[in-house]
Order: sequence, then structure tokens, then C-alpha cells
Amino acid sequence: MNSRILDLKIWERPGTKRGYLRGYQIKDALGMKVEYYGTGRIKRADMGDIVFSNAEAQRLLGAKAYYDFNNDEWVLDYLEKYRDKIIAYFTEEIRDVSLDKNALADLVIEKTLRLSNMLNANANDSESELIYNCLLALIKKAGGRIEEENGVLKIK
Repeated sequence: MNSRILDLKIWERPGTKRGYLRGYQIKDALGMKVEYYGTGRIKRADMGDIVFSNAEAQRLLGAKAYYDFNNDEWVLDYLEKYRDKIIAYFTEEIRDVSLDKNALADLVIEKTLRLSNMLNANANDSESELIYNCLLALIKKAGGRIEEENGVLKIK
């Protein structure tokens, strides 16, 4: 897993695992430059040609945004308009090591089909439906190389 994701402030409860963004991560992800007074309050904040008010910069850096590990999604609330920048920052490291998209999709397909066969052999109907929906969501993230047609998964 990407080390930037692992560097988030992790909060866990049974059935819930979230990684909260810290202020410095938000600043880095947005490419913000921030100057501070000696008291620690924000003196000036900008993002290139965009200059933020001190209050706006404080709201951005203090936003309660997190990555939901269980649902594989970002919850950004106040940072929503910067979604693309934040996601790019937290996935950048994966691109830097030149992970081939097709190889990743093949690996996801292989592991998903193996898991599906293993679990369906022992699952009742409600478990099978849950497994099917989870696998379908995972497969969609693999680049659309698998489609659902009338309740059947088809590999392209």
C-alpha cells in the first residue's frame, strides 16, 4: 500500500478504519505555501496564483477529511473541490514506481476470481450476494476489464 496512505492518522473501531489527513498533508497535497506569525497563526497562504484569506487557509488545513479503508473512498467535506489534487497526491507514489495498470488489473482479476470460487463453495445465498457485490465493486476499480451481464461476471 502507498506509504502516504499509511502515514495518515489512523482511527479504528470494530468495522471502521479511517485515515485522517493532517494539516501538513493537506498543505502538501494542495501545493500550498503558508507563512506563519511567531504566534503560530497564519500570516499568508497561497496556492500559486490563488491567495487565501487567513480564515480560509485555516479551514482548509484544519478540515476533517479522511480515507475510509473499508469502503475504499475519500470523505473530503470542506476539501471536496480539491478532490482530484488530494487523490493524485496520495496515489502519486504508485505511479512513480511505474506500476503497470494492466498488470494490476490482471492481479486483481486473478485474486478476485480465486476468492470468489473459494467463498462461493462454502457460502449461503445471502453471503454469496454480499461477496458478489464486493467483488463487483473491486472489479470495477480494476479498469473495467470485467463486466456484469445478467448477474454473471464476464472477463474481457
